[in-house]
Amino acid sequence: MIRRGVTCLVGVSSGFTNSPPRVDEICGTHNGRKLYLDLGDRGTLRASFVDDALLQQEQRTSHATCSLEIVTCPACVITATFKYLNLSSCSTDSSCRCDYVWIFEPPFESSGSPFCGNNGGGQSYRSLTRTLHVSYLFSTKRRDAFEIEYRAERNKQVLGLTPSTAITKSGFDGNATRGGELVSPFFPANYPRDIGIEYVITTMDQKSNVQVIFTDFQLSSSSIIEMYDWNGQRLQVSSGASFRPPIVISSGPSLIIRFYANGGFGLGFKAVYTFLTKW
Repeated sequence: MIRRGVTCLVGVSSGFTNSPPRVDEICGTHNGRKLYLDLGDRGTLRASFVDDALLQQEQRTSHATCSLEIVTCPACVITATFKYLNLSSCSTDSSCRCDYVWIFEPPFESSGSPFCGNNGGGQSYRSLTRTLHVSYLFSTKRRDAFEIEYRAERNKQVLGLTPSTAITKSGFDGNATRGGELVSPFFPANYPRDIGIEYVITTMDQKSNVQVIFTDFQLSSSSIIEMYDWNGQRLQVSSGASFRPPIVISSGPSLIIRFYANGGFGLGFKAVYTFLTKW
């Protein structure tokens, strides 16, 4: 069971992306607080030492908990990468049954992932939203349990398909290749009021166009979706006041879609993109 910490505001960034990275102990003075980052800000979060005194102070259930919540700009996400992780899984199936790190994006509990094991690092989590909560759940004292390097990045997703993996799909007159699905964060859960995302759909095949068809579209009237051609020309803009956007086809091999919540919230959207081959 995760024990929630007291919310405080600490470490507000100066806004300069070339500022030196932060180094914090998750069970240190910022335990249970919030850390705010600007685009490009980075830092390190460690669990260097847990002693008997800390266990007695923190433990209320089977696990004691130290935590830190990281918040960045509305159009940003957070990437967290383990530099090292020294927490045995204590199970034959590698599940995290003893001490572990729990990472999730409030209020989306389904986003949670446990991290444990004994390795040199490399495991990572990239958020879909601007908030990342890191909790360290422990029942024994130990040194150097883990170290996480985190960074605030632009909320941009690149989606595509190379010609070598293109598969002709029936029903499209033989000139469409398989694409993929485009969804708002944690659809169909309500998206955050302050989120901003850019999707870039692209292919290496210069003879292809991008087609996007929205199958679900449940946005607030204040939220908008903009679609831009490969040359920067705006092709379409739709808000939640619309039933759904029309089918959009780019004139070149890429298409840019930008989604802005603009203070509204709704279930979000789902779309299917495919690549149409020119003859």
